[in-house]
Amino acid sequence: MIEGSHSSDHTAFSKSFIVVRERHSMSGSPCLTSENIEDSPSAMKKTRKRELNKTKIPQKLIENRRQEIIASLDKIKEEDEVVIQSIPRVYTGSKRGSNFRGVSVNGKKWQVMVMGFGKKRYYGGIKDENEAAKLYDKYAILTQGVGAKTNFSYTKKQMLDILSENLTFE
Repeated sequence: MIEGSHSSDHTAFSKSFIVVRERHSMSGSPCLTSENIEDSPSAMKKTRKRELNKTKIPQKLIENRRQEIIASLDKIKEEDEVVIQSIPRVYTGSKRGSNFRGVSVNGKKWQVMVMGFGKKRYYGGIKDENEAAKLYDKYAILTQGVGAKTNFSYTKKQMLDILSENLTFE
């Protein structure tokens, strides 16, 4: 079929996969066509993935994490004892980005990216880099607990204050 007519077959192969498959469907064999592309397994998988990324993190999951952190903090007797030691960001040599972990510049403002509960969350539009770093720390503590890598050190009292705030993941 390819040897006889170069021009029509070449255009079929240079267009999308769907066009090529439709040409072969004239032979009567079952194949993927533009009519049933939305019902294909790969299209349904992509749709499900998009829907999952837009779902909110259940409040019960966040509350369970809060309770776990509070239980581990109850074992510490001193209110002023440092519970989380800051782990500074490794200097990369670039002057374009932030000096803080989880903070990046977006135009003229700063944004925070936190990984937690299996999702990446971005919080943006923060005018001050230090405020963005503190916001990152709050979300990192809530999602990762006492083992979170933070920009600043926190005592037991400061941790309890952070846990009492009404932070949401939206």
